[in-house]
Amino acid sequence: MTRPPDAPGWWPLLRAEAQPLLQRPLVWLTVALLLGIVWADGFRPPPLPVTLTCVAAVLLTACALGRAPRVASRLLLLCVFLLGGALHAWRITPNPDVRALPTQLKLPELEAHVCSVERRAPWGQSVVLDLKPLVRGRAHCSLPAEPLVHGGDVLALEDVTLTCPGPRGHGVKREDMARRGIHIEGRAETIAEVRAGQPWRAGLEERLERWRERLLDVLTRATPGATPETYASLLASMVYGMHAAPVPDGIEALFRGSGTIHLLVASGSQVTIIAFSLIFLVRGTRRVLPLWGLVVVTAGLLVFALLAGLGASINRAVAMAVVLLGTFAWGRRYDLPTALAASALLLSLLDTGTVYDVGAQLTYGGTIGVYLAWPPGLGAQRSGLRSVLLAAGLGSVGAWLLTTPVIIQHYNSLVLGGLLANLVAVPLAALLLYLGLVAIGAGLVWLPLAVPLCAVARTLLDVMLWSNTFFASLPLAVLGPIHLWWPWFVLWYALAAALFLILRSAPLRQRVLAVDARWAVAAGVAVLGVALLWAVAVQLPADRLRVHVLDVGAGQCVLVEAPAGKVLIDAGADPIPGQAEEILRRRVLPFLALRHVRALEAIVISHAHEDHCNLAAPLMESVPTRRLLLGPSAGAEAGWLQMLQSARAEGITTETFVPGSRMRLGAHTWLEALGPSAAASFRDDAVNNGSLVLRLAHQQTVMLFPGDIAAEGEERLLHYYPQPGALHADVLLAPHHGSGGSCTEAFLQAVSPRDVIVSCAGDDRSPPERTLQRFAKLGLQVWRTDVNGGVTVTSDGRTATVQGSARRGP
Repeated sequence: MTRPPDAPGWWPLLRAEAQPLLQRPLVWLTVALLLGIVWADGFRPPPLPVTLTCVAAVLLTACALGRAPRVASRLLLLCVFLLGGALHAWRITPNPDVRALPTQLKLPELEAHVCSVERRAPWGQSVVLDLKPLVRGRAHCSLPAEPLVHGGDVLALEDVTLTCPGPRGHGVKREDMARRGIHIEGRAETIAEVRAGQPWRAGLEERLERWRERLLDVLTRATPGATPETYASLLASMVYGMHAAPVPDGIEALFRGSGTIHLLVASGSQVTIIAFSLIFLVRGTRRVLPLWGLVVVTAGLLVFALLAGLGASINRAVAMAVVLLGTFAWGRRYDLPTALAASALLLSLLDTGTVYDVGAQLTYGGTIGVYLAWPPGLGAQRSGLRSVLLAAGLGSVGAWLLTTPVIIQHYNSLVLGGLLANLVAVPLAALLLYLGLVAIGAGLVWLPLAVPLCAVARTLLDVMLWSNTFFASLPLAVLGPIHLWWPWFVLWYALAAALFLILRSAPLRQRVLAVDARWAVAAGVAVLGVALLWAVAVQLPADRLRVHVLDVGAGQCVLVEAPAGKVLIDAGADPIPGQAEEILRRRVLPFLALRHVRALEAIVISHAHEDHCNLAAPLMESVPTRRLLLGPSAGAEAGWLQMLQSARAEGITTETFVPGSRMRLGAHTWLEALGPSAAASFRDDAVNNGSLVLRLAHQQTVMLFPGDIAAEGEERLLHYYPQPGALHADVLLAPHHGSGGSCTEAFLQAVSPRDVIVSCAGDDRSPPERTLQRFAKLGLQVWRTDVNGGVTVTSDGRTATVQGSARRGP
């Protein structure tokens, strides 16, 4: 089809669409700052030369300002670029005090100031500490679960271990820590004293926690029907986020699987809705927002932000809301790109690590996608329900296009069902936000007023849960595991940019619509066919989990074949001299070759005994390994030291795997550490009882790997997880090779497995009769490597089947 003579070409149309963007200088300044941060993070330049270059560029810009304004404007972009690079370089580079510390420093006592509390769990607390006056720097530290600490407290700690990450990291990844300005990792066994160093801050955190509990209690008491706690926590998470109002793990997994997890996170959507609602209530039909209204709306937003907990998305939305309030207060027109750029510029100047925060990437990507997907002037052509549906559809597509590469990069999965699920869930979430806010206010005044509101909210939540369940169960609803090379991401965003241009430009839309229908249908069928073939190819590796407990005698070596990679849990064999080398040569390496194991995602070592780690060094030298995840180092012997030396020589990232640590092995597969607690002190056999306790979950099936814990360790684990079903697993690897001092009846009842596997040697090193009697009493199917050979567990996500490789005499 030929173009009419007077029709503009493609390039003029593209320039016409880009012209409004060129007229927003704040957008370009923000882009320059972000590029500077990315450059500094990738190339790690020395901070001082970058800073001096930035100062020289500023002086040069000032000189050119009066004589050559156009040159000065370009130099200004260079200044901002260098400013971003300098700020980030100073942040990710340890200061001389930190570099002077030894690799590991043990202190009998330490006094430190709590900067922030990041996580609390039954096994302990994760906090960021300011280590002055010991050293100018901050540390990410694991503490016992009690006593509770708050931001601003001053702690007196005992038995402290500080670790300075090496070139390739140790503990929490060096890159992630450095982007937050943290270069030290720590662990304290005892909190001797807690003092309120900043009483106002500690008091504020305590009051906020009490208010969150009170609001959740109001919703719980006002919600009719069975299990009101579940619905109340879900409604509260719709209002101020699941981090402030935790939801059950099953519901969180459902929202993740349906691509609607963003609705349970306090984000810009809540802030935006609340801001516009407050502005409408205060301003009414007036053009200008009065000063008292500005104060009221700002105070309301700050209260909500504190209640939800400050984070990247909340900070972004509050910053944009402040810009919005300023435009209304001065009677100016609100410009979303400028407001978005202003918030990004402000947050990145305050914290350059915001650029690499997943929440920030998702919230900015979603907001930009919604804006770009809505064609200018289209809203004026339509009204009523059609306009709302069109806005929801285009906004969902736009947000999905810009956030999907981020999700693939961080979670190695693609949620296709999220496109459809969000069409139902997003409008419901907006209604539930209003219902939740009004119900909370009414319940605080008089509880019966909140009951009908909570009843309606419960019905809407049921609809949302049903919708999410339906869309999550559709074929190809979640594709994974997906590992894409960076050119694919560039191609994705290039195609997304082309689509946005077509949506926003009326001439381009007309040009596309004028294409011969036959060519359009053929192109659409081709694209759909390629997409389906790619989706099937991605799903070809069945979403199954296989776990092989190898026959290594009186040791332990477990190969996990997960959708997103292969992992070894422990790598030890019978520690008899010469026996380990024979087992490695004749059993372990041939088995890995038979299973086509060309690389390992990680090797996880539960504790430092030889029978759990003496194969790790030669294995890392034979099989490329990405990470080495370590449990406690107490009782370390030659095998442990050789393992660390091999990891250093092979350039393998070494990390400490502590309770609360999680490793994603697929879209619905996780390996997490449940114990030991930082506060645990064992009277008997402290090394074995201090073993890492690992939980491997694949959809609805669970395996438990308790290392070598004995009765005391099992008792401590039951103490930290008293809830019924908290330790349940379908398959249990018997603790301490099924020894008589482990596998207590209380522990077995709490785990309530169907199958139990014992990694053991024969003769006098097989499980004693009393242990086997406990298994028989509880009706457990027992699998032993000395009898059944290697044992394999296969899970399809719903059930787990176990089988042995041989049948031998004990």
